[in-house]
Amino acid sequence: MQTVKDTMKQLKEEAPDAETIYYLYVVDGDKRLVGVLSLRDLIIADDHTTIESIMNEKVFHVSVAENQQDVAKSMRDYDFLAVPVVDFQQHLLGIITVDDILDVWKKRLVKIILA
Repeated sequence: MQTVKDTMKQLKEEAPDAETIYYLYVVDGDKRLVGVLSLRDLIIADDHTTIESIMNEKVFHVSVAENQQDVAKSMRDYDFLAVPVVDFQQHLLGIITVDDILDVWKKRLVKIILA
């Protein structure tokens, strides 16, 4: 089981390459999404606390097959900054951020205006 200390070390190594860090998504050995925790949760936890004990197992996620408009609506309705994207076996494929949604809306507006 990974501890907060181990996770902080890993985060410091990987953070320079990350576009954004809003939440930390937890995956099992098969890369299936099993939990989420905020950066705040990680920072305030004791170094020896296990990630499993502080993560939330109820993770809102979207399917890779979900419509962009539905994803945008969900993010707006729930006020999420980021949402994980999973395949049909619950493998974590990536995240969609609020910035990604804004880019989609901008492109759509340009198409509507130019039409």
